[in-house]
Amino acid sequence: MNPPTSLRILHFNDVYHVAPGAREPVGGAARFGSLMHLLQQQGNESVPTLTLFSGDAYFPSLESSISRGEHMLPVLNRLNIDAATLGNHEFDQGIDVLESLIKRNNFPWVITNLTDRETGGPAARNSVGYLVKQVGGIRVGIIGIIEKEWLDTLPCLPPTFEYHDFVESARDMATRLRDKQNENMACDLVICLAHMRLHNDIKLADACADVVDLVLSGHDHFYYVGSGIDEFVDPSAKTGVTAGASDAEDDHSMLAKWKKERAELSPGSTGRRLVKSGTDFRDLSEIVLQLDTSSGQHGVGTSHVASVAVIRHRVTSAIPEDPEIKQMVDKIEAHLSKALDKVVGYTTEEWDARSTVCRTQESNIGNLSADLMRLCYAEGAGVQIGILCGGAIRSDTVYPKGKVQLRDIMQIFPFEDPVVVVKLTGDQIRRALENGVSKWPAQEGRFPQVSGIRFEFDPNREPGDRVTSIVITAAAKATAKRALAASFESAAPQGGRTRASTKSRTSMHRAALENATEASAGQQPQRRSSDASLDSEFEADTDSDYGGEEDELLDMNTTYVVATRDYMYQGHDGYDALNEGELIVDEENGISFSDLYRRFFRGLAVTNSLKFQRSSYANSCSAARHAPPAEPAVATTGASEWKRLIIKHADDLRALARDNPSALPKKDVTNPAANDSLACRIASIVQKYHDGLVTRSQVLSGHGSHIIKALLSSAKRLSEDQEPLRVARTALFGHEDVSSIPLPDANGSDQDAPRNDDAGGLLPGVLVNRKDTRSYASEGLLAEWAVVSPLIDGRIKNLSLH
Repeated sequence: MNPPTSLRILHFNDVYHVAPGAREPVGGAARFGSLMHLLQQQGNESVPTLTLFSGDAYFPSLESSISRGEHMLPVLNRLNIDAATLGNHEFDQGIDVLESLIKRNNFPWVITNLTDRETGGPAARNSVGYLVKQVGGIRVGIIGIIEKEWLDTLPCLPPTFEYHDFVESARDMATRLRDKQNENMACDLVICLAHMRLHNDIKLADACADVVDLVLSGHDHFYYVGSGIDEFVDPSAKTGVTAGASDAEDDHSMLAKWKKERAELSPGSTGRRLVKSGTDFRDLSEIVLQLDTSSGQHGVGTSHVASVAVIRHRVTSAIPEDPEIKQMVDKIEAHLSKALDKVVGYTTEEWDARSTVCRTQESNIGNLSADLMRLCYAEGAGVQIGILCGGAIRSDTVYPKGKVQLRDIMQIFPFEDPVVVVKLTGDQIRRALENGVSKWPAQEGRFPQVSGIRFEFDPNREPGDRVTSIVITAAAKATAKRALAASFESAAPQGGRTRASTKSRTSMHRAALENATEASAGQQPQRRSSDASLDSEFEADTDSDYGGEEDELLDMNTTYVVATRDYMYQGHDGYDALNEGELIVDEENGISFSDLYRRFFRGLAVTNSLKFQRSSYANSCSAARHAPPAEPAVATTGASEWKRLIIKHADDLRALARDNPSALPKKDVTNPAANDSLACRIASIVQKYHDGLVTRSQVLSGHGSHIIKALLSSAKRLSEDQEPLRVARTALFGHEDVSSIPLPDANGSDQDAPRNDDAGGLLPGVLVNRKDTRSYASEGLLAEWAVVSPLIDGRIKNLSLH
C-alpha cells in the first residue's frame, strides 16, 4: 500500500473556560468538541489525521479554583487528542496535582527539554520525552518544547528539574527521531509542540527548519501563521463573526504580516512553518501537509513537506453542542452557578481584561485593581504605591457595561496568592518597573499596572534602562500622610510584623477619588507652611483632595510602602527587586483579589447610599440608570457638613477601636453597666459631634437627624461580645446585619450630596439612584448602589507611541 500524500493535523492551545462566552465566536467546550469530532470523522486512510494540543488547560480558571483542575479531565479525554505538551499553567497547583491529572488522561503529554535528574526522565512523572506515531503509513515524531522565561515564573518547581536550551534540545531530539538506522525512530516527519512566546517560536522554527517540519505553539493567546504557510483560509472572517473592532484589527494585522513575510521570501525558501491557534475553545486549526516522497532534503524515499495549508475554524453559536461534553459542562456550571451568578455591583465602563492590552499598556481594569490594592492598606499600613503584573488579569475578555457578577471577578483573578505589603526604596521600585517593561512589546505577564505613580518608558532603549521618569502622585502622598496623622491620634499596634487583622479590612477607606481625579482636578491645592502642625493641617484641609500635596519625582533613596502581589514579591516574573524590601503584611495575612473586590463593592454600596440623596425617584435601579452625569452633582468647593460628619466619625471610631482593643469589656454579671462601657463611649462620640453641629446650626433639617438617630440607636444596642472594628462599623453605618443596611431617607436635594472620601473607593462622576420605596436594602438592592467607573488616566506612557 502506498503511503498517503497528505497528513492532516487538528491543533489547538490555551483552553481555560469550558462554558461559552457572550459574544461571537462564543467558544465553549461543547461546541468545540462537536467541531473537533466532525473534522476527525472526515479523516480517512488517504488523508490521516492527528489531533495535537500545545498546553495550558487545567489552570487557571474560575472552575479550576474550585475543582483544582478535575473539571477539565473528562473534557480533554473526550476530544480524542493524540499528543499534548505541557504549558506553564499545568504547574499552577504543584507537581503532585499535575502528575495526578495527566496520569488519568487518555493521551500522552510530551516534554523534551525539561527533565528530572532524580528519575533521569522527563519532568513530571507520567509524561514522555518524545513520541513516535504511525499514521497511515507515515512515522511522525513529536517533541514538546518550552521556554525558560515562563519556567522562571513558576513558584513550585521541584529543585531536581533541569531546563535545557530549547533550540539545542529540539535539534538533538529531531535528529535522533529521523535516524533511519534506529528502527524505534526512523521518522518521516518531526512536529514540535511548543508552549512559548512568538519570538522564541520564530527562533526555534528558523534554527531547526532542516530537522523540524512544523512548529505548533501556544502561550500567546492570539492566532498566528508564519511565512511558511503556503495557503491560509478563514471562512468565518467573511461572515463577520469576529467579536468587536479590536479583534478585527488583530486579524487584519496578522494577515498583513503573513502576506508581507510571504512576499519577502527569498527564492527557494520554504519560509517559517509555524502556527498558533488562538485561545479558549474559540479557535481550531485544520492544517494539511502535502507530502513529497521523492528525493529531498532528508534523503531518497523519505517523506517531506511540500506545502502547508491552514484553515482557521472559529467556534460560533451556529455549531451544535456535543451532548456528552454539554452534560459535563452543565454539571460543572450547576455546581458553581448559585454563588457565582450573584451581582456584586455595576460598572459604567467596559472592563478591558484582554491579555493583549493588560500585558502591553495601561488598562482600566489594571488601574482599578492596583488602586484597590493600594487603598486597601493605605490607612492601616500607609501604602502609597500599588504594582500589579498584567499577567494576574487572566480572563482575556472585555466585560460590558452594567452588572458585575462574582463570576466575573473570579474569572479575572483565579489565582489564590494574596496582596502583600512591602517597604521599598525608590531605586528598588525603579528596578521593578524596569523589569516590568523589559520585554515589551512581547506580551509578558510581568508588564506592570500601577497606582499612586505615573511613569514613562522608552522601549527603543536597552532593557534595564527604559524607564525615563517616575512620578509619585499627590493623591498617594496625601493618603500616606493621613495614615501618619491617624497614628498620632491612636497608639500603633504593638508587636513585630503588622497583621492584616489590624488593618482596615472591614471597609475601604478615604482618598477614594484620588488617581481618577488627578488628571482633571484643575488647580493644585496650595502647599502649607512647614511649621504648621500636623493636626491643624488635617483639620483645615478636610475639604482638600490631596491635603496640600503635589506630584513629585520618585526619590531613589527614599523608602516607600508598596502593595503588590505575593507572586511578584517572591521574585517571579523577574521581580527580584520586590523581594529585597521589608515585608509588612505577609502572604498569610494578605487579602485575596476576589475578597478585595467583594469588600470594595460592599463598601462602595454603603458609601453611595449615604452619599447621594435624590428625591422624586420612582423607578427601579437598572444598569441603564448607572451612567455618570455630564456634571456630577457633588460638592466640589466649600465645606460639606455631611462629609465632615461621616469622615470625623470614621476617624474617631476607628481610632477608638485601635486605641486599646482590650477596652472591649468582659461580661460582668455583677455590674451590668460595665458591659455597656464601650458602647457608651461610642455613643458619646456620636453625641459630641451631633451637639457641636446643632450648636453651629449646621445640621440639615431632617436629613441629619435621621442619621444621628440611627448612629445613637445602634451604639446603644451593642453587645459586649462584638469585636472593636465591628463595633465601630456598626456605630458608623447604623446597622448590625451586613446583609441588611438601613438607608437614609431620600429627602435631600442633589446639591446636598457630599463628596464622601471615606469608605468604598468611590471614583468621580458617578451618580447613584435607589428605590425610595424600601427603607432597608436587600443584598440585591445594595449591589445597585455599588457603581464604579474605572478610567485610563495616563499612568503609563510609552514614549515610542507618542
